[in-house]
Amino acid sequence: MLLRVLSPEMRQILSRPIFTFHIPNEFRGNDESPKSVTQSILMSNLPHGQKLWRFRADIICGDDDGKHCPKGMCEVKHLQKLLRNPSLSIRLRLCPGTILFMDNGSYLHARSNIQDSSRWLKRVRFYMEGGR
Repeated sequence: MLLRVLSPEMRQILSRPIFTFHIPNEFRGNDESPKSVTQSILMSNLPHGQKLWRFRADIICGDDDGKHCPKGMCEVKHLQKLLRNPSLSIRLRLCPGTILFMDNGSYLHARSNIQDSSRWLKRVRFYMEGGR
């Protein structure tokens, strides 16, 4: 849904690997782990035409040399505004005790072990014979 309201220019900018994501300590394995990565927010060169988002507003900035940062950050702010738009979101009302299962790779994003125990999102791994 969100992709439909993004201009081609915005999709192009978000697809460039110009955004630096500062990696919070709870996601870093050790002191040698990188403190940041530079990637795109929207990755679209995936098999079967899939799109993958990497977005967390509190840890992102434009590229380190500042060349794209003003434009990139303008797009990040616009994306944040769109994400807060109720008409572009789906609201689920779940009964207490309901468990919602989703494919992390399709709906959120694949990542390493979550070490922050205060997060509301908990990861459970299911392995099925024969793959997916």
